[in-house]
Order: sequence, then C-alpha cells, then structure tokens
Amino acid sequence: TSAAIAEQPARPISHLPWYSATELKEWMYLETDPDSMPDTTPDKAYTKVELPHTWNALDSLKTKDYRRGTSWYRRYLDVSQQDLQQRLYLRFGAAGQQAEIFINGKLALTHKGGYSAFALEITRLVHPGKNRIDVKVNNAFDETIPPHTADYTFYGGLYRQVFLLHAPLTGICRTNHAGPGIKIWSEKVSEDTADFHAEATLDTIAEKPIQATLSLQLIAPDGEECSRTACKVTIQPGKPQRFELPVLNITNPKLWSPEHPSLYRVDISLSTEDGSLDQATVHHGFRWYRFTADKGFFLNGQPYPLNGVNRHQDLYRHGNALTPQEHAADIRAIKELGANWLRLAHYPQHDHVLDLCDKLGILVWEEIPWVNGTSYKPQFLENMQSMMTEMIQQHFNHPSIIVWGMANEVRLQKAQDGKARQLPLYHTMNNLIHQLDPTRVSGIVSGNTSSYAKLGVMDVPDVIGYNLYNGWYGGNFAGFSPRVTELHKMNPDKPMVITEYGAGSDMRIHSLTPRMQDFSEEWQVSFFESYQNQARKLPWLSGMTWWAFADFGSANRGDSIPHVNQKGMLTFDRRKKDLFYAAQARWTSTPVLHIQSSAWTNRSGSATQPVRVITNLKEVELRMNGQSLGTQTNRFVWNVTFRKGTNELTAVGRREGIERRQTIHINWEPARRRFKVTATRAQSGHPAENLADGSQLTRWSCEGPAEINIDFGHPILLDGLRISFYDGKNRQYRLNILAADENGNYRELFSGSSRGGTPREALHFSQTEARYIRILASGNNRNNWNSYYEIEPIIAKEKKNKNIYEKIGAGEE
Repeated sequence: TSAAIAEQPARPISHLPWYSATELKEWMYLETDPDSMPDTTPDKAYTKVELPHTWNALDSLKTKDYRRGTSWYRRYLDVSQQDLQQRLYLRFGAAGQQAEIFINGKLALTHKGGYSAFALEITRLVHPGKNRIDVKVNNAFDETIPPHTADYTFYGGLYRQVFLLHAPLTGICRTNHAGPGIKIWSEKVSEDTADFHAEATLDTIAEKPIQATLSLQLIAPDGEECSRTACKVTIQPGKPQRFELPVLNITNPKLWSPEHPSLYRVDISLSTEDGSLDQATVHHGFRWYRFTADKGFFLNGQPYPLNGVNRHQDLYRHGNALTPQEHAADIRAIKELGANWLRLAHYPQHDHVLDLCDKLGILVWEEIPWVNGTSYKPQFLENMQSMMTEMIQQHFNHPSIIVWGMANEVRLQKAQDGKARQLPLYHTMNNLIHQLDPTRVSGIVSGNTSSYAKLGVMDVPDVIGYNLYNGWYGGNFAGFSPRVTELHKMNPDKPMVITEYGAGSDMRIHSLTPRMQDFSEEWQVSFFESYQNQARKLPWLSGMTWWAFADFGSANRGDSIPHVNQKGMLTFDRRKKDLFYAAQARWTSTPVLHIQSSAWTNRSGSATQPVRVITNLKEVELRMNGQSLGTQTNRFVWNVTFRKGTNELTAVGRREGIERRQTIHINWEPARRRFKVTATRAQSGHPAENLADGSQLTRWSCEGPAEINIDFGHPILLDGLRISFYDGKNRQYRLNILAADENGNYRELFSGSSRGGTPREALHFSQTEARYIRILASGNNRNNWNSYYEIEPIIAKEKKNKNIYEKIGAGEE
C-alpha cells in the first residue's frame, strides 16, 4: 500500500490534497419523507441520478412553496480484502441542509449545516463484498440550523461531489473537520523575506506508536525547489495529533496578488525507514495586506482599491448542483470581468472555487450563513461554531481568502443593557475566528441601518460591511455618498467596505427614460456607474462588491422574472448583460467595446434616439447603415435617426494599434405597440391596438359590455391605470379591473365608475405585480357605449409592500 501511494504520479482531483480519491457519481434517489431509513424499500423504487444532485432545480423556479423535506440517496460499494488493508473514508462536499449517513443500516454520522464538507471513516463499518450506503438529506426548516430565512433558495440534495478516499493505516488525518490535515501560513512577509510555517495533523490505527519522519518541500512558481524541512514525529494510537515543522525563511519571495498570482507548491510526506506512508500537496501564496479606517485597503504595501462582486452558487435549471467545470466557468468569468475580489455570499462554497481564486488571482471574503434570524437555543450557537470551524479548517490554506465573515443582515433585538441581544454570539464567533486563524481579519455585514453601530455590534469585528441600495429600494443615487459617510462617522476607527450595492435588470426591458425598479438594463448601468464615481471620492472606503455576479434563485421573489433575484451582471443562465461590459471597461485594461442596449433589437417611438457605446478605448466611430456618424473620444453617445425596418449599427474602437468592432441590427417601427391589447365586439372599425399606440387621436369603441385584455409581456409593478375616455368630461364609465400573474391567476383590483369631468383619468388601486390586465366594461351612463383613446399602466416608482429583504435594503429594518 505504501509503495502504491508513493508511485502515484499526481493527485487526480485538483481540489483534494491527498492521493487515491475516487469520485462516487452514480447513485439512486428516493423522494420521500419517512422518519427512519427505508430498509424495506426495494432498489427498484429508487431512480438513478448522478451527483451533484438537487431535488429543487425546477420546482423552485415555479413556486415559493418549493419542496423542503427529506429525500434518500443510496449506493452500493464493493470492498475487496485488499481495500481493507488500508483506511477508507467518505468525503461529502455538502448536503443541503443536514444529513445522516448510514453504512449497512447503521447510523454512522449526522451532519448539520448545508454548505460545508464533512467526512467519516468507514474502515470498520464495511466488510469484504457489497456494502450499502444510505444518506438521508433534509432541507426543511430547523430552528437550530442557520439560515432560518434568506433572499435565496435553500436547495436540498447531495449537491456537491462525494469521494471515496483510500489512506494508509498511519498518515495525514482525513477527518479533521474535513480539512486537508495540513495548515500552512506566513506571519511576516515583505518583498525581501518571508517566513513559512507548516503544521500537519496525523493519526494512526496501529496498535503501538509509530516513529516517522514528516518532510516538506517548497517548490517555487518556476518549478524549482527553493527550500525543504523535516522533523521526527511519534504518532500515538488514538486521537489525531498536531505536529509543527521547523519554520522556513524565504528570501525574495515571489509575491501573490490578483495581477500576479504566484503560487508555491507545498509537498508534504510522511515516511518511515520502510518507505513512504502518506503524502499530500497544497499551495501557498506569499502576500501581506491590511484594512485601514482612513486610507482604505493595502496589498503588499501598496494602496489597492477592492472592486468585486458577490456570488451565489446556483445556475438556471441546475439549482446549486454544479459540476466543478460549471463552478470554474463562473470564476473565470469573474476574472474576465476584472473583479479583483469576491464575496462568497452567504456561505462556504466549493473547494474548487477557492482553488481557482488562488490560481487566477481573486481576493475572497468567505462567510457562514448566519442570515436574518437568530435562535437563542444552545444548539444554534453550537452549529454556527461548527460551521465556522469547518469553513476555516477546510479553506485555511487559500491565500486568496482575506476575510472570514460571521453574519449578514441579522435582524437585531435590543437587550435590557441597551446593546444587541445577539452581541454575546458575535463576540463568541469573533473570538473563534481569531483562535482558529490569527492571520486573517473578521467581518460583519449590516443592511442600510444605523442600529448595528448603535447597539454595539460594529465594535466587534475587524472590518465592517454595509449593504446599500440607494436608488433601488428607495431614495436616489446621490444618497449613497452622504449615507456611507454618515455610517463611517459612527465607527470612524473601523475599516469599511460596501459589501452589497445593486439594482435589478431584465434583458427584455429597456427604456430611454429609465427609473427606479423598472428592471431596465439602462437603470442598472446608471446605478453602477454612479456608485463607482462616488466611491472614487471616498479614499477611506476599502472597496465595494456588486450584488451580484449573476442572477440567482430566490423562490420568494416576484420580480419581472418570478422566483429570481435579478441584480446580476449576468442572467441566471449566464448571458452577459450590458453591466458586465460597463464593469469590465472600468476594471480592466482589456479592450472593451459594447453597444449599450444591444439586446433592444425592436424599437419604436421617436425615430431619433441616443445610442451609447461602452468602452475603455481612446476613440470610437459609430456607423449606421454604412454611413459614419462621426468619431468621439469621451462621451461615446450619438443621436441616431432610425429608418423604418432594419438598421445596422457598427461601432469601431481604437487604442494604440488595437481595433475592436461590434455590429448589431435594430428594427424600428414608428408606432409599434407598447404592449399587446385585445378586445371584444369592436363596432367602430378601429382595432384594439389603438388603445396602446401612444396616440390620443385614435380610439376604439364598442356598444354594450366589453372585455379588454392587456398583456405587458412580463410582470410589472402597477399602482393603477390611466384611461383616456371618449367624452369623459360628460360621461361616467362603469369598469371592473382584474389582474393576473404569468400563470393567468386573476384577482379583482377595482370595481366602480370613472369620476367624469375629465377625459384622462387615473384609476388607482392596491399596488400589485401583474403581467395581464382584464377590463370588464359595462359602458357609460349616457348611451351604454365603451369608447377609449388610450389605456396606460401607472408603473410604481417604489414597492410599497416590501418583503423583509427589501425593507433591509431600504434601511427600514
């Protein structure tokens, strides 16, 4: 066995440090809610699935009442007599939100928490031949497990990989909170010198102590060995033991940064006189950093503004069951975007994500899922401590990580002493972070509220974060600078970051006059650019992370795309929005040329409209239908006059010998309907489309009862309807107005008569999100005719009945 391990040419799985790891992909799945393991359930009752797997990939897109309960996974494992000469482990990447592992019908492990890996040794639980693994996974609400509620979907399932690990009888511990069993760090780093510390946790199931040598090789980024160290160890049977290797001192280290992510390879081996026992490989980056309260963030001694995004781990129609390749595509896109840091919201993510942040160069804030609610039962704190311990032990070695986060937008309660009731929990978690990792800083995140500072919470962490949405959940863009300055003055000695700022968008929605919460791409880009411009004038602000990298599942939401939070720079299925290019143009030197609103291919209204090019090139020429509209060097906005039908727009950008171009086609119609209208019993010969053509000169009429149906094409937030009545000054019209969601479920909004005395009247009703409107009209009080020039939606400027997440964003909670 030792010889076989020694002969391994390279570890096959990039995000596991050990050799001899086999991925277990093919499983059986049973969707049921039994109280105990279904021993009598035959295999034929199960369906075959491949991991990663979640049972909420589709239902969470259709309803807020997606399935939260229990499911079972089953797999058979063939074990040979030779296998049992080694030690065998199962390592689960994650299970949402808690799991029980049964080996041959016996409970072997219970794990609580949906976002960290966990491992168990099965050497003495299996026998030669066929063994059965049953996994009970449950994503139902549990008061003792955070998060209780959050603005994202709580997917159930074995949604990360499961590995079978082979290990020697004596070796590196595989069950140290599912971490690598190796910790490496540097306490003092400069351009000239750096120290290097290493610690290994070892264990044995031998009957007597094992004398061995623990060795380490440090391989420079160029592949050459730069240092090595070793020590003699005596490993006692029983509990795992920690051994620290002699400290190394490295001269002229190649420093790690997002621009130059130089990684040293660390090879650790355990051997005796008889040969190699065990070995593993991890990576290290030499860097130093500090957050300051008055000058911002510094990396490797230099001022370094942090510009980044938040990331949730799910994907359209996949839920959170992503393969390593799909995770990798996200991280590569974040690097392409130009982000130099990433907040993993609001939970630990796949090991491979951290590996790629190390290799590509992205700084990371990683946190546990203490979001919104708090339980004061002892088990709640115990589970949070377990989550924090697992996160830090599993991801300690990643140089990309600079902040351990402990909470996000927790709803505070005031205690009798005037402080937050949760304050003891914050202190406990902060102390745990620094106990487990003295080299990094801790962080806490608040919504747009002053209560965190007033109730003492912001005195606890090293770094404080605020989530601000001025101009989306209320207020305006200009309110950002005064508000963030006000919050900074409440804790002037604390470094501050803006952990979230953002606005939603829908690639189907565009406007020449964008406004708050209209979900247009134009408003989203304006929001981002305003905040970026304001942040440049706040040198004490360490950085900002946009919410979010990509749209993500939030089953409770009812925005223009139901059950999705749409503040991403990419869509849920990873199509790039205009905002992606706007950020890339600011954050990278990569040549960027993008005609804004490129997805707006069918237009109407005025023939003359502004067209903007998003770019970081020095000059851009815009051509329309083959004719040059001129070259610009700053604003990059042209007023173009469309002709009816198809128009070709080509932007050509240049910078120091570099040329980029983009061509799009826009169809323009002079009186294209703003939304689709159908109506019954037309008598005047005019089509129902006249009700939505934007003209007060055309109308539609019908004698007697009428039904008018409107389809806005997507859900919008309505405060009412504005109706232009024929001869409305002298007549009253009797109306019954109903609204429906995308599934056609109607409810009444208004029943009554117009006021009379005015031709154009606003009919207000309780604010509602609707895609369809149905007007049942009985006619007017003079001659029983229905006759209207125009029907227009009164689109809400701001949501009145906010959910808890929107209230926090608006600073109302």
